[in-house]
Amino acid sequence: MNPRCAKSASSFSGGSAVAAAAFAARVASDAGAAAKAATGASAARMTSDIALMQEPFQKVAVEGRRPGAGSERLEPSAVKRKRLRSAALAVMLFASPAAAESDAQLWTALSANGPAGGSGRFLLWFDGHARFRDDASDLGVTILRPGFGWKVSDDLSLWAGYARVVARRETGPDFEEHRLWQQATYPVASILGGRITGRTRLEQRFADSGGETGHRLRQFIRYDRRFADTPYSAIAWHEAFIGLNATT
Repeated sequence: MNPRCAKSASSFSGGSAVAAAAFAARVASDAGAAAKAATGASAARMTSDIALMQEPFQKVAVEGRRPGAGSERLEPSAVKRKRLRSAALAVMLFASPAAAESDAQLWTALSANGPAGGSGRFLLWFDGHARFRDDASDLGVTILRPGFGWKVSDDLSLWAGYARVVARRETGPDFEEHRLWQQATYPVASILGGRITGRTRLEQRFADSGGETGHRLRQFIRYDRRFADTPYSAIAWHEAFIGLNATT
């Protein structure tokens, strides 16, 4: 073979190899780019699918949206705090009855009334009360109520008097009240071997702390039946207290 032809053939072969290598590299690069693009598209599609899958759960987690409220809504942390406050309030409500304390009290009374003159028409009245609290260990309230009256007839007596009431407080000064009172006593009926009597009383109440005068109506009914040949009686009574005005 002609040496010049051989050299040309060698040059041709070398150039073809370089061109082939360049072509192969380009094809590989294009394939890598295509694969990368496909991978990116798949990743984007997967991210979109995950977002779509999470959307219902996000709607469940975010509560408090109101129809027509726009974008206003409660965040999950605010919802949790609201639930905790509701639970704490429920516990407090159920715990309140258990925290109530009991207190046994002892109320004592002494009363006397009757004629003071020879004619029997002029009458005197007195009743006193001592009320103990804290399982009957501490004096809480005292009442002293003197008065006088006039017997109008066998069925009616009219009275007037004064009362001083002191309520002792555990802390702070005692509460004192002064009362003027007027009352009528009368028989109501005889029944079941006993008798029913009534008392209607009006009170004007003045507190040491000042303020308006309080007016109150008290209606008292009593049933008294004495047992024959004994010093004992069966007694039952009821008294209603009706405020006639509001005070400050």
